[in-house]
Amino acid sequence: MKCFILLVTVHSIFAAAVDFTTTTEGPVRTRGPTVSPAEFCINTPQERNTVGFYPDPNDCAAFLQCDKDETGKLYANRMHCPSGTLFDMRMMTCVACDMAECPGSRIPSPRCPPGVDLSTTTTTLGPTTLPSFGSSCQGPDGWTYLSVPNDAQIFYRSQTMGGNTTIERVSCFPWQFNTNKCRCVAAGKQALAMFSFDEHMNTEVDNFWTDYKGVGLKEGKIGNAAYFNGSVHMEIPRFNNYPFGSSMTMAFWYMSLGTGKQGILNNGNCRVVPTIDFHTSGNTLTGKVLIQSNETLNTVDFVFREMPTGFNHFVMTYDGLKLRAYLNKQMQYEQIAVGAIPATLAPLNLGKGMDCNGENHFYGYIDEFQIYDRTLSQGEVDAMFDGARNIKIQP
Repeated sequence: MKCFILLVTVHSIFAAAVDFTTTTEGPVRTRGPTVSPAEFCINTPQERNTVGFYPDPNDCAAFLQCDKDETGKLYANRMHCPSGTLFDMRMMTCVACDMAECPGSRIPSPRCPPGVDLSTTTTTLGPTTLPSFGSSCQGPDGWTYLSVPNDAQIFYRSQTMGGNTTIERVSCFPWQFNTNKCRCVAAGKQALAMFSFDEHMNTEVDNFWTDYKGVGLKEGKIGNAAYFNGSVHMEIPRFNNYPFGSSMTMAFWYMSLGTGKQGILNNGNCRVVPTIDFHTSGNTLTGKVLIQSNETLNTVDFVFREMPTGFNHFVMTYDGLKLRAYLNKQMQYEQIAVGAIPATLAPLNLGKGMDCNGENHFYGYIDEFQIYDRTLSQGEVDAMFDGARNIKIQP
């Protein structure tokens, strides 16, 4: 097998860092009135299912989600943030009112309602109650964040002003504190998504909706596989505006039956430039990943020619320093690419071409599609090739 690799650097783009250090109750979902597709929902980035969360331009204390009723008619859900929080588009959730950013959305006055007590998440403590601390990092608010060994669901923050030191306890529950990112993050103990396609088209971990109209199930590499006839595709709105960041793994088996250019996996569309894009053309597999470093986007391209016939297992890993590509257990590509994979305003698509006319869809099979928010090792890549699913972090 021959392998050709290219590396290209392109234009710059700005993206702000996001930090989330307090926990809140979940948002309250209210079914809103049916709206005209031309009024709101049809203008959302998705071309077909229009599922996704968007800022309410009239109120940063709420956000909107487009959905469809049983008849296929579009309507808007208006979802209210808990008291003392605002919707932050960067984080795609409600965060503490003093931390949220609301570009393009009206901020309530006062920004934080009077009487809001956040003492359930931060507590000032005296020196006699302090635990032993582990590693630390500098938070965006000027405080020093201190990890606690053997308890990742809390951290402490410390600040010294005028000779006085204030130390507060902060809860991350149900998330965990990560000193590398200096914020609360998902625990990442299992796959973010796991599609075996054995009996259905839904993920077998977590619980989120997938649009797979027209995609079938046929015998695949391991059990059944998703079958794409060249005119259908699959969309996963869970990953709309999802920042894959500096630690991730994607893996899948595929077998192409077509000859021309066909989209396998991407997070864009004909109007949204993807940051992850894989497609085939005959027996060639081509990939493109955008890596953001400060204000620069670096485009990493790789091409695998003369792919073996039948099913092939492809894995891409990224750890913030290097992007690696594996084919049938063998690492074929390793490129230094410092930064993070940014989000796009589009869902994650399987079998979808980037043409606005619905052309270049995939004709073939995709099986055992897995996504992780961590970098899998060579041994774990080998295990997936041998049929392992939902590989969990060992304690």
